[in-house]
Amino acid sequence: MPHAKAPRKIRSEAVFRDRDMPIAVMRMDNHGDTSLHSHDFHELVLITGGAGRHITAHGSYPLKAGDVFLIRGSTRHGYAVAGRLRLINILFDPRQARLPLNELDLGTVPGYHALFEIEPRMRQAGRSGLRLRLNTAQREQAIAIIGEIEEELRARRPGACFMACGHLMRLIGFLSRCCDAQQEPSGTPELLGISRVLSFMAEHFAEPQTVAQLAQVAGMSESTFVRRFREVVGRSPIDYLARIRIARACEMLRRGDNPKMTAVADACGYKDANYFSRHFRRVMGCTPRAYRTLPTRHLAREADGGRGK
Repeated sequence: MPHAKAPRKIRSEAVFRDRDMPIAVMRMDNHGDTSLHSHDFHELVLITGGAGRHITAHGSYPLKAGDVFLIRGSTRHGYAVAGRLRLINILFDPRQARLPLNELDLGTVPGYHALFEIEPRMRQAGRSGLRLRLNTAQREQAIAIIGEIEEELRARRPGACFMACGHLMRLIGFLSRCCDAQQEPSGTPELLGISRVLSFMAEHFAEPQTVAQLAQVAGMSESTFVRRFREVVGRSPIDYLARIRIARACEMLRRGDNPKMTAVADACGYKDANYFSRHFRRVMGCTPRAYRTLPTRHLAREADGGRGK
């Protein structure tokens, strides 16, 4: 009996022809049926018209104008088109050090975690999650930002990569706020609770946090919280918090001011610099001092704040 054909994988080299530009935009005005496939990059999808279904290895989801969702590179997916499906794909490679998508304070927005962490995981597992559907005004604003990305990609003026990455971050921030505003307690309260916890962790990562405290933020019992957190995020709450701290340490270590290790440890929630160094090595595979001297091309290996890229 012949073996089933393995889903194809689209490589970043076929999409990002210019290594200095880890972003691409594709507009499709008449998207057809596509079989299951995957990528080694991320794909942010905005449905602009028509109808169809998004298919994964574990289920399918109806698509309408205004739907926005992120497809992680490892997710096998395809489309079954019921009408003239129109969409815009924003492709980006999160491994590129030029894309500082985990920095600054975006992680304090619950909608960011809902749209860019929880929903993709739920979609990949074939489970119902938190969805975002933009209204007409929001859709027009998102399309306008995408147009600015496209203009930078087209013109390739000096500073194009910086500007394109900046517009992509604007788009992600805008969509995160839209998702935050759309959520209602009557929807999926447990998933909303997990989103609040992820936001709380990002905002207070340097402070002591207990499972009991985090469960209270989520509005759940401790046992339910720990079980649901692991199901949704893929890690325990304490492991996720630890990786946020190590990711922040990576950001500090690659800055040019060379802060002392004791200062880095303290700023990231570690009162013992030796314990910080041991934990950093366990997560990153090298000491903090060695990480500081790594070539730029290796920096994309840093901790992902629990997101599991």
